[in-house]
Amino acid sequence: AISAVEEKVSYLRPSDFEEARELFLMGQHYVFEAKEFFQIDGYVTDHIEVVQDHSALFKVLAFFETDMERRCKMHKRRIAMLEPLIVDLNPQYYLLVNRQIQFEVAHAYYDMMDLKIAIADKLRDPDSHIVKKINSLNKSALKYYQLFLDSLRDPNKVFPEHIGEDVLRPAMLAKFRVARLYGKIITADPKKELENLATSLEHYK
Repeated sequence: AISAVEEKVSYLRPSDFEEARELFLMGQHYVFEAKEFFQIDGYVTDHIEVVQDHSALFKVLAFFETDMERRCKMHKRRIAMLEPLIVDLNPQYYLLVNRQIQFEVAHAYYDMMDLKIAIADKLRDPDSHIVKKINSLNKSALKYYQLFLDSLRDPNKVFPEHIGEDVLRPAMLAKFRVARLYGKIITADPKKELENLATSLEHYK
């Protein structure tokens, strides 16, 4: 029973990382048990929901983490468990679930990129490695936001004029984030920078 689990912790609303970590470890224990039972062969939907729960645990724990590099690693763990599902799932039969995962993976890459930018901003002279990493994360976030948006197109690949309430907010967020991502691409080529800014502006329209 849920009440029996709740009794094992002295707080359900953590105020710092240590308290959050205690809840995370307990949650992860039950996630591992659920994964053992709900194998992807035979329990596809249930297995995916458990993996999403596991990702959510890392996402919440990252909120309490103050070290940006460690936060990056937590989002990387989320991507590592979610990304393979997109490859394995047939979008024809699991369209809604695919959309959810595409959006979540895009969001994780986006958060990692923002964290890497914040880390680079603290450096006096960021090296080429971190610039390449930021651009790589940017590219991955763009890829999955675009996949999510493309999944909303009709069979003729046309984006609908009216979108259902259930996907309106994430669709708008994805569109604005694609615009911001193009504006965040780091390049030493002024012509390419202008092209990226023009593309960014186009997505804001």
